[in-house]
Amino acid sequence: MRTMNLRVAARKSDLARLQAYEVGRALERAHADVRVDYQFSTSLGDANLNDPLWKMPEKGVFTADLTEKLISGDCDLVVHSWKDLPTDPNPKTEIAATLKRADVRDVILVKRDFLEAAESGGSFRVFSSSPRREYNVRDFLTWSLPAGPRPNAIEFVPVRGNIATRAQKYLENREIAAWIVAKAALDRLLSSSDEEFAASRSIIQRALAQSRFQVIPVSVSPSAPAQGALAIEIARGREDVKARLDAIADRAAYADVTIEREIFRKYGGGCHQKIGVTCESRAFGRIETGRGQPDSGDDFAFERLIAPGTVEQFPRTTRDFVYPLTSGEAGFISGRKKISIDTRPLHHADLFVARAEALPDELILGDRRLIWVSGVQTWQKLANRGVWVTGCQDGRGENEPIGLDALIGRALRFTKFTHRAGHDRGAWPIVATYELIDKPETEWPDLSKKTHFYWSSFSQFERARRRYGDILAKGYHACGPGNTFEMLREVVSHVRVYLSHESWLEDVL
Repeated sequence: MRTMNLRVAARKSDLARLQAYEVGRALERAHADVRVDYQFSTSLGDANLNDPLWKMPEKGVFTADLTEKLISGDCDLVVHSWKDLPTDPNPKTEIAATLKRADVRDVILVKRDFLEAAESGGSFRVFSSSPRREYNVRDFLTWSLPAGPRPNAIEFVPVRGNIATRAQKYLENREIAAWIVAKAALDRLLSSSDEEFAASRSIIQRALAQSRFQVIPVSVSPSAPAQGALAIEIARGREDVKARLDAIADRAAYADVTIEREIFRKYGGGCHQKIGVTCESRAFGRIETGRGQPDSGDDFAFERLIAPGTVEQFPRTTRDFVYPLTSGEAGFISGRKKISIDTRPLHHADLFVARAEALPDELILGDRRLIWVSGVQTWQKLANRGVWVTGCQDGRGENEPIGLDALIGRALRFTKFTHRAGHDRGAWPIVATYELIDKPETEWPDLSKKTHFYWSSFSQFERARRRYGDILAKGYHACGPGNTFEMLREVVSHVRVYLSHESWLEDVL
């Protein structure tokens, strides 16, 4: 068997070399006859660490030199962080493939000693050179931090260098309270067992040990287009290389990134833009999220679900036939009653909280306990109670990947707080901290003429089914992604996912 030698080029930074190894090793696993040689070099962006990226006039400051090597035939393929590539394609090359995408989200580290010393209204200086992050994260920090150390003045301070360099600067600068970084970069370096990256791993681990962190929801701060994705670039006409890449290509990730970059290009593209765009393919559809301020100065924000063509389209109707008309409609439940629990067995547990009311006031919340919540509203309520929330499912259900093992250095040990007799399909142990109080059935809403329904929980649906079973069986049902959807699809014929009650109303009315 004849061996095919592939020359793989990338930047010289630890993260870039690690990404090149990821692609090279995937090729060697997929093809017994492929052998990979690596070429690493310093880019213009690596050499100039003084100017913020958005001030540099050159396009492709991290990628142009490598692309030229490809065109000249000095290498066979280049591995880039896809977000570093200009949005305008090079006519002489193509992005032939990408691997499975890493986490698209940003993470913010906040120094523990700052939190211990801070008082409400204190200054808060954040390392970040990204206009996108400064625009989108500033508002997030006004409510995500627990009540008490929340700052009034938030200042973003430019920082350059590779991941380890930025982590070291964060540790050494006593005036800096926080650092925002792509979670994918930390995950990749922390998950690697290669000895050559041991020094970088150690610096990142020290930064994490001296900090508390929060994973920033995509709905609050969409990522830079293509963040977390690798671009495998080849010269046009190299069908021999392209054929080998087909075996390792992730087509869903490629499609998501392509759409992100198309949307971004409509706003002009470029590192100076205060714009985030994220597309994420899921079994129930593609979620597209965008937020920012283009050069025109007109702020925009959107979050939409593009359902696959196989999903049933519901017939439209009028207000008289939908339930509920408002997302806050009480329906079948009059309130919630707290249940006293023994918190001692939960001392070392990570906690998943679906509703803010489910977290007992008496629970001791040490700074090593990890609390994860269902969505942004629950996060805001708990933060107002002084609780440090690490992140949330962003309203996408409990099946959404959480992905914290690399950052915390261990497997998660979640216990879920919910209500007594709650319906659940998750893999986590459950502790009931409250119970639902039903209204008298004489006060239940009249659903006898309704045809279109949106359910905030399967418990609500079950109560309605007691009286309106035949009507519900023939109806058109909607809910958010997660357990409710999985259980509804087992008992009714017409059901689909929406991201919110408002988007459902807009679609069916």
